[in-house]
Amino acid sequence: MNISRKEALLGLVGVSLAPAIGMSQSSSVQKMNTKQQSFKHSVCRWPYSGKSLEELCEAAVEIGIQSIELLNPEDYDTVKNYGLTCAMANCVPLSLTEGFNNPSNHKKLEAE
Repeated sequence: MNISRKEALLGLVGVSLAPAIGMSQSSSVQKMNTKQQSFKHSVCRWPYSGKSLEELCEAAVEIGIQSIELLNPEDYDTVKNYGLTCAMANCVPLSLTEGFNNPSNHKKLEAE
């Protein structure tokens, strides 16, 4: 059976996050040691909005996720306390026409 790398990663992430969204995993998947991966994973909080940020952080740490993305500044300390990062913030008012693509916006956006 031939599957693309993207399909494989989507399947792994979906199964890996099952505990965070209240689904059970098969025993063979539970035996996988996700912390020995040679690649890093991150998740966004919004698909798991039914869970608290603390619950998502606990699940992420347990399955080897390194980062939770698209967080607001008030959430940074929470993920930091779990040893996680937030590589992509959700707080700067960017758009396609008013973003980092225009050098005249750099100082304003960096300050924000």
